[in-house]
Amino acid sequence: MKKISALLVIVFFTLLQVVAQEPIFVKGDKVINLGIGFGSGSYSGVGAVFLTSFEAGIVDNLINKKGVIGVGGCLGYTSYTNSGEWRSSEFIIAGRGALHYPFVKKLDTYGGVMLGYGIYSYKWVGSGTETFYDGSTGSIISTFYAGAGYHVSKSFAVMSELGLGYNLSYLSVGVSFKF
Repeated sequence: MKKISALLVIVFFTLLQVVAQEPIFVKGDKVINLGIGFGSGSYSGVGAVFLTSFEAGIVDNLINKKGVIGVGGCLGYTSYTNSGEWRSSEFIIAGRGALHYPFVKKLDTYGGVMLGYGIYSYKWVGSGTETFYDGSTGSIISTFYAGAGYHVSKSFAVMSELGLGYNLSYLSVGVSFKF
C-alpha cells in the first residue's frame, strides 16, 4: 500500500508539472504557418498540397490562466493529374479559430474549427474518343483540426496539424513564424 501511495504522489506531481507549463502563444501574438499536406481529403489523385495560415491571439488567461483563443485564416491549394486523364485543382479560403493550451514546455498544442469556401476545377486531359470536359464548382467547407508546434526559438517552430472531416489534406507539416 505504501508503494502505491508513493507512486500516486509521484504521478500527481508529474501531472501538475505538465499542466503548469507557461503558455507559448499569448494574447497579441501573431503566427504564420507554412505547410505541405499529405493524404488528400477530397480526391483520390496524388499531388502536393500547399497550406498557409495566419492566427492572432485574442483572449488569454483561460483554463488555469494558460489557455489562449486565437483566430485567423487559411489558404490552401493543390493540383494533380489522376490516372493521367483528369487534371484537378482545389483552392480553399477559410476562417479558423483555435484554443491553445501548453501541456509540454516549448510545445504549442491547439485544436480548433475551420469554416470557409472551396473551389474545385477539373479538366479532361486524356487521349482517346472521350468527350472533352472541364468545369469548376464550389462549396462551403468545414473541419476540426488539432496541431502542435515545437518552438526551436521564441519566433520559430516546426509544426504539424491533423485535419478531421473536410480538408485539403489529413496531415500537414511545416514551419511557424511568431511575431
